[in-house]
Amino acid sequence: MQEVILDNYFKGLEPILGLYDRWHKLHSSRFGISDKQSIYLAQMCAQLVDSTKQGLTIKPSVRHNDNELFGKLPVPYWMDKDRLKMKPDSGDNFGVTNIMDLLCITIEKETNEVNSKEFSVAKMSQDLVDTHINEFWTNEFIRAQHMKEGSAYKEDLNLIANSMSELVQLYNKKCANIYQDNQDRKEIELSSSKSVLTTNSSRLNDEFKGVDYEFLNKFLNSPPIENYKSSIFKFLKDRTSTTFENSLDPLAMFELQLKAASLYLSSVEKKLDGQVCWVIAFRTLCNIKSQMVDGDQSLVIGGPRAIIDEVWQSLRIDKKWLKRKKM
Repeated sequence: MQEVILDNYFKGLEPILGLYDRWHKLHSSRFGISDKQSIYLAQMCAQLVDSTKQGLTIKPSVRHNDNELFGKLPVPYWMDKDRLKMKPDSGDNFGVTNIMDLLCITIEKETNEVNSKEFSVAKMSQDLVDTHINEFWTNEFIRAQHMKEGSAYKEDLNLIANSMSELVQLYNKKCANIYQDNQDRKEIELSSSKSVLTTNSSRLNDEFKGVDYEFLNKFLNSPPIENYKSSIFKFLKDRTSTTFENSLDPLAMFELQLKAASLYLSSVEKKLDGQVCWVIAFRTLCNIKSQMVDGDQSLVIGGPRAIIDEVWQSLRIDKKWLKRKKM
């Protein structure tokens, strides 16, 4: 019975307080808050806040007169969303007339641009290798040419490159073996029940997760610190802080970025499922990308200066950057 009453008598009706509040916004936005009618509507809103508790009601004649006076007020642009929620005959948009309208248009324009599929913080290129990651890596070789111990630092960079290249090969080989073993099991168990196949799928996922964890540790701890030649990594003693990519040890973080960039360049020519860099160095690559974008002279709007661990998911700077076509 209650639902019938609500549907037949109250459905589509706007609360009295909401109606007067809307009239107050419309009238004051056009004539100012000091206008007598604006003051009257503000006082009515104040009275209606506690009208139910006090047992007060609006006389039908007052409601009728107010509706005749304020019901056809034109709706400014910045309140257009409110107008769309009302009945079609509640008023017409009278266009852009004040600073609120201009502000609303500006915000909508910026929001639509950021939310569009075409939006990209970093300029897109057709190059297979990301220019920012590649620039970060090659800049270190250029820097080595101007250092007193440049040859030793260059040896360290080559050591990192060889170590990461070997890691990519081992990772892809191990994953290929796991996948092949799983295919062999499927051929043997073609007549097995669905539950067995589900178990095999779960086991396969667990095996891949184990490989990811294994190579994450190898990535963090390779190459051996004692194999470095230059004094740059002389004081690199603790790599444990890089597990969660915090900034307690800037030197360890710098080494981590070098390894991530090298890992990316070693695996970028592989198909997407063979690019181990996204599996174990995604956040570090995001940080490199954001730093290089921020360093551009193009004054990119919205380019992040850093991506911290707690909010990296919401600050992924360019989804398109991660969606390379399979070669």
